[in-house]
Amino acid sequence: MSATHWSEASAPIRGIVSGYSSEIRARKLLLMLQAYVDDSASDVKDRRLFLAGYVSTAENWAWFSDLWSEALAASPSISYLKMSEARALQGEFRGWDGDARDRKIQNLAAIIRRLRPLSIHSSVSRSSVDHILKPVAPFVLSSPYALCFSAIMMPIAAEQARQNNTVPIDFIFDSQEGLGEEARTLYRLMRESQPEAIKSALSVDPLFRDDKRVLPLQAADMLAWHVRRRYERLDSEAWFVPDYLSIEDGRHIAVDIEAEQLEKIAAGLLETIKDAPTSKKRWKEAVNELDRLRVINRLPK
Repeated sequence: MSATHWSEASAPIRGIVSGYSSEIRARKLLLMLQAYVDDSASDVKDRRLFLAGYVSTAENWAWFSDLWSEALAASPSISYLKMSEARALQGEFRGWDGDARDRKIQNLAAIIRRLRPLSIHSSVSRSSVDHILKPVAPFVLSSPYALCFSAIMMPIAAEQARQNNTVPIDFIFDSQEGLGEEARTLYRLMRESQPEAIKSALSVDPLFRDDKRVLPLQAADMLAWHVRRRYERLDSEAWFVPDYLSIEDGRHIAVDIEAEQLEKIAAGLLETIKDAPTSKKRWKEAVNELDRLRVINRLPK
């Protein structure tokens, strides 16, 4: 599924891997990630955060982007896919009927099935984090995003290391989600804390791109949306979950962090961590100081 050219649709993928040889591009993995938050009332659900995405090579994502662009443009056309708009028949789907919408989603889902990327998701209850972890944990370990990032990063990086793939994987987030500063800080701190074999499998910084231009992020949006809907068990008969979400073929990794795991983390923190920054502001100050010290070569890079 190698791309033999870089079209307008696949050009943003080229921008991510420009400077790499064709041999490295064939092995360079890109993980496209989207977040969905359940903001329903706390007495109904647990305000769960979902982070989900697909992993494939840059070459395959370029091929995918061309097919996805063609499917978007096919009549009746849409400029981009956002599952929340599709569900509500708003935005790009305003004026559509449900049957036409479902056919469009199914045609786009078929492209994901053709690519057969590895899919992964993690989730955690923000209510449980607030109740169990935040009272005892430093800021970086009490962030629901940090927990989900770690749950996704570690198995992917470990698999990279196991296969002796020396090309670091890039983690790409939708820039419209507003996660940039916090996600970058959390990512750096977690990467630095890993064994060298894991750390070398991870790019130095995550990337943030517009999902209207980097089309694989729209596929990640579809995955994250369906994972959340499956968890909520809403409209289970009327709203399908595509079969590419099945874990039966081993192509999907699911890491749902439950209260029992959070309690174990909290108990361990009480024994091992003291005087760590507990607010976002103090963490930012600590990270800035570490960066300053590295600049003047007082700390190793």
